[in-house]
Amino acid sequence: MIRNARLLPALSLLAFSAPGVAQEDSSASFLEEIVVSAQRREQSLYDVPIAITALSGEFLERQQVFTAEQLSLYTPSLHIFAEAVNSEFYTIRGIGRANEDLGSDSGVAMFINDVYVARQGAANLVLFDVERAEILRGPQGSLWGKNATGGAINIVTRKPGSEPGGYLGVDIGDYGTLNLRAAADAPITDKLNGRIAFVSRERDGMYTNLTTGQSGNNINSQAFRGTLSYEASDATEVLLIADWARSEQFGVLKSVIADVPGTPYILKDFFTVTFPMQESDLRSSRSGIHGAQGVDQYGVNLSITHQMESMDFISISGYRTEESHHSEDNDRAAERSGDLWSTQDSSSFSQEFRLMSNSGDALTWTAGLYWFHENGDRDQSRYSDFFGPGGLVGPGSPEVQDSTTTFLQKIVTDSYALFGQIDYQFNDRWSATLGGRYTEETKDYDIDAFAVANQPGGSDYSLFIPDGAYTASDKKTWSQFTPKVSVQFALSEDVNTYVSYAEGFKSGGYNGSPDNAAGVVPFEPEQAESVEIGLKGQFFDNTMSANLAYFMTDFTDMQLQGFDPVTGSPITNNAAASEISGVEIEISGVIGEGFRYSFGGSWLDHKFTRYAIEVFDPTIQGGPPFRLVDKSGDRIGLIPEYNYHVGLGYEWQLSGSGSLSLSADFSGTDETITVFNTLWSNAYDVLDMRLAWDSGENWNAALWVRNLTDEDYYRGGGPVPDVNDTISRVGLLADPQIIGVSVGWNFGQ
Repeated sequence: MIRNARLLPALSLLAFSAPGVAQEDSSASFLEEIVVSAQRREQSLYDVPIAITALSGEFLERQQVFTAEQLSLYTPSLHIFAEAVNSEFYTIRGIGRANEDLGSDSGVAMFINDVYVARQGAANLVLFDVERAEILRGPQGSLWGKNATGGAINIVTRKPGSEPGGYLGVDIGDYGTLNLRAAADAPITDKLNGRIAFVSRERDGMYTNLTTGQSGNNINSQAFRGTLSYEASDATEVLLIADWARSEQFGVLKSVIADVPGTPYILKDFFTVTFPMQESDLRSSRSGIHGAQGVDQYGVNLSITHQMESMDFISISGYRTEESHHSEDNDRAAERSGDLWSTQDSSSFSQEFRLMSNSGDALTWTAGLYWFHENGDRDQSRYSDFFGPGGLVGPGSPEVQDSTTTFLQKIVTDSYALFGQIDYQFNDRWSATLGGRYTEETKDYDIDAFAVANQPGGSDYSLFIPDGAYTASDKKTWSQFTPKVSVQFALSEDVNTYVSYAEGFKSGGYNGSPDNAAGVVPFEPEQAESVEIGLKGQFFDNTMSANLAYFMTDFTDMQLQGFDPVTGSPITNNAAASEISGVEIEISGVIGEGFRYSFGGSWLDHKFTRYAIEVFDPTIQGGPPFRLVDKSGDRIGLIPEYNYHVGLGYEWQLSGSGSLSLSADFSGTDETITVFNTLWSNAYDVLDMRLAWDSGENWNAALWVRNLTDEDYYRGGGPVPDVNDTISRVGLLADPQIIGVSVGWNFGQ
């Protein structure tokens, strides 16, 4: 009943809905055409038989969307939380990443200017100077390929203009919020144009470490991008993009949240500390170490487009690197008994060649080759100082661990693909698409695991590698053909319907912290088969647009996040079979000259159809302390059943010059559960508002408030080690109410 009650505000506003207008010029009395490149060529959003959310750069800037995580506020079926560097969790339609290990990939493929970003710690860095963001939902194995079983996110940045121009902007708000942004176009010659863009974000830490007295979880990030566009000839264009971004955070603090506030904090089932499990100030922690995390990333993208008589040749070369670090207290207690830290380096190179028809005939086609190579290293360590009466693992094992366990991981990945797609227009109403991709991917994995005593002369015994130090390696190749077919029928010139079938493939991988060498075995690839029915178009004399989709997806060997029943280390399991189906809706429109509205939402039904997991049970006598739990019919963990966004806005034209606008954005997401059916994160509804003035020429200003009702919510969570996870969890609270002002100046064209 409560869950349904939380949906009522969104459902009552269904008549005032959708994202399309939230991106458009609100002064117009009709909708402008939205152009996307979801099929690797520019097309109207309403002509593409794919469920797509397209967010313009103007919309992202107005909503202060600085990270990929924030895209999930405005996109049906997209759920992202990022509570620590390189443990970001992305899902589209319930499909995502199993764990943070270097040998594990995401089912949501992230691209920046068509270049695949291998590590989502880098993918979640600053978004700035963006032309548009496209979120493609459902398997994209035909044209986008690599690991896109759930969908793909493509960020398209702004290209240089042929005339001088640019902008400057600043946001100032509570908690030391200071955001600076700037960009400028500079024509260099008649054929060469350049653009530079920069952004800086700062905000004070909102958490307090009650052990050290320090504040934590601040924001300190900067990013720069330079772009050159060269018209080599009338038929050839070259685009070179280089970017750099850095983010550093002092303090990695999280909240211990209890369903019954005041419950004593009992660590390791035997050690009771003197403070309650949940603090009176939720944004506080008693961590023994303060922690820190950060990411540096670099990227270079070279695109060459050459037009021929009947086709275009396109080459996209991309190189990306990521260097990251992370440390935090895992037990959330002042006593130093369990810490985690890691460093990770990754460098990748990708090359794509495409041939695309460019004629206006009924038949259009795309064919291409793709290669991806990655080298990655991860140093992941666990400091442990605890004991367990009767033995840490069982009878005969030590009762004390005072050591640090390290897992050094290395991976080399090579992925090759051959892909193609044919679209045929039978007549004014009927058309069909047939595509496919053959992928072959090899992962070469090495691991070196060892433990050292924390005290000179002490024991180096480790619960995480009870059999002692080991080194191991393994290499595995997977291959798969993933087809796609769709049929479109135009109900009218402005309204299209479609039915599509698509398969997705995500290669297997390796768990990063097995307890012995025998555990270095790959988990299996994830495969998805999806049927989608959709309707999209414009209505009421081009004053309203709608995108509706219903989908059903069957999974084989779905990759899931789990935990080793003995060590508690995160691992990846394969569910034998599972199903996810759902409805997605996006509606947007304008009324008269000033009022705009938007609504986007999704509802997902998901369950395991065949899955059993092993659970640690110390009550079992005379045999291994494990029992098998059949989860067939259970909900799949970490997938909210619904999310929604409602946007309303009105603009007044001022008698002198310029305009004044008032907008409100209401977003919400259902609660999520763990694989063990305990609560992972709470449901929430959050309201943002903005009052803006535009001079009509160069200047603009706005007064805004985020989280107007000061809602306490956390988008991600996790268990507290050996604490009753049916009543408690760890959560990283989202920002409280923040009030601020923005000022911008545009110059030139």
